[in-house]
Amino acid sequence: MNMEFIKRLANNLFGKRKTYDAKELGIFYSKVWNCWKNESYYWFTSMKFSVYREETFLCINGDSDAPFQPQIFCLREVLNNWEEIRSQISRIIPKHVRYIKNKEVFIYWKECFYPESVDVFGAGTNGVKITFSTYDLNHSFSFVWRDGHVRDFVLENEEKENIPYPEAYTYYLFDYLYYIGEIWEKSNSRMCGSILLFWYYTFIFVIPVYFLLLHIQEIGRADNFPLYYIGFNFLFPFLFSWVRYRKKRKSALMKHYRYPKKIKIISAIFFLLVPIVICGLEIWIYGKQGWINIVY
Repeated sequence: MNMEFIKRLANNLFGKRKTYDAKELGIFYSKVWNCWKNESYYWFTSMKFSVYREETFLCINGDSDAPFQPQIFCLREVLNNWEEIRSQISRIIPKHVRYIKNKEVFIYWKECFYPESVDVFGAGTNGVKITFSTYDLNHSFSFVWRDGHVRDFVLENEEKENIPYPEAYTYYLFDYLYYIGEIWEKSNSRMCGSILLFWYYTFIFVIPVYFLLLHIQEIGRADNFPLYYIGFNFLFPFLFSWVRYRKKRKSALMKHYRYPKKIKIISAIFFLLVPIVICGLEIWIYGKQGWINIVY
């Protein structure tokens, strides 16, 4: 298993929230576990441009103490050159929308699109990736701002056409839960897709099945049964996430599900309570059927 994945998981679970005030860029936050520090951390924040209705998500790299200063500098350069960026986009878009069906929404992009995310690459020398989306998230385009120029401009349909044999993925409920966890991570870095899958898997499957297996004499009386059962099922969701959600599939998944784009408190409580309620219902049914003994 990739050590970076394990460290990220450990920091999400046990790390302490750290903040860094970048003044006009806002307050960045990350999760750092001092017992097992990583070489690099993601630092997040969101800011609102005055001309847009929605907030822009900012992501940069840093160490355990603060974001890397060259990346902070790159973000400030983007803000200082924002009007130039918009001007270059206005000149580039007409060349890319000639042969697409929904060209009108791109022609009036200043009214229809907002900067959804800004990501700094590496030390900042590779550029800053900026993604614009419509407010309904049905259309998007992205580009890299590097050396004072908009480069690698990509419309959503161009990205699909450039793939000669696109892989057709089938999506299931657990894929949506993983997506929710990844979106949730933007507002609470203690959560991620694999942790949310672990939460649902534990309450919907592991706990109810554990009570059932305890009533099978050959299994329930085995000395090492709890240790093996809990150990395997603790690792399974994380191994599953690591194997299934590789780069291509994860990218396709995040594009397939476009809603919600932000997890609010009420939604968070709902997603956390659902598996607990299902778990209680399962155990109640097992008791009613006489499969397990429940003391009321």
